[in-house]
Amino acid sequence: MAAPVYFDNLGNGNSIDSRFANNNSSGEISMAYGVNFAYKISDKIKIRSGISKVDLSYNTKDIAFRATVNPSALTGIDYRGEIPKYRIENTISRPFSNISASSEFNRSSIASPAAGYLNQKLGFIEILS
Repeated sequence: MAAPVYFDNLGNGNSIDSRFANNNSSGEISMAYGVNFAYKISDKIKIRSGISKVDLSYNTKDIAFRATVNPSALTGIDYRGEIPKYRIENTISRPFSNISASSEFNRSSIASPAAGYLNQKLGFIEILS
């Protein structure tokens, strides 16, 4: 079996961080594929088994980021004890021009901000038994 999959947010908010709840975001079409087996023993008993892999992708737009000595953690990400050395800000609630003028951002940064988006990719393997 093979099928296209579209991953998107049906409600309000953002799975990466609540600061990005009002940002434009969109899912990408990706694929799910696998093998399924079914065997009918009788009219009442059927055996089904299979395995499939599903890949999902989701973009959050209007993001500013830069390398920094004072990083900020995102609440929806498990860093396993080590936060990367960059700072991510929302350009919706804090316009990009204000970010470069922000004293908090300037004190902790070692590079000028760059506009971009976050791309979240995830996948899983589904086993039917």
